[in-house]
Amino acid sequence: MSKTFALLAVFLLTDFVSTAKLVEIPEHTKNWQAFMGCEFVPQLYNDGDSFAVKVNGGEFVLRLAFVDAPESDTRFPERNAEQAEHFHVVVAIIPEWGKLAGVKIVELLAKPFTVHTRWATAQGRVASRASTR
Repeated sequence: MSKTFALLAVFLLTDFVSTAKLVEIPEHTKNWQAFMGCEFVPQLYNDGDSFAVKVNGGEFVLRLAFVDAPESDTRFPERNAEQAEHFHVVVAIIPEWGKLAGVKIVELLAKPFTVHTRWATAQGRVASRASTR
């Protein structure tokens, strides 16, 4: 089972949180659904802002809201150019930074974590461009 959904915000809480004295849930997140014990799933399409996770026997593709990691490949040269302009760097460095972002996600999600979501669909830039035409 594979579903794609976006996170309005993500809190990556590893096992050490269970030993914390108190974790207060912000008022604006109380209507969100929490998935505890999520595990990162290595996939070819994982990158710094979207990746597969396994939880409760299912697999989901998560997209981090308000995160735009550099692209890790050159399949979308227009996107690489946009990101290079935004970050004020040469285009050639974007895939390198994208790969580093993907490596960082693997490090951050090495232990089970909790995802908080409101189940919003996020299909990335290709879908958003199509919807504005």
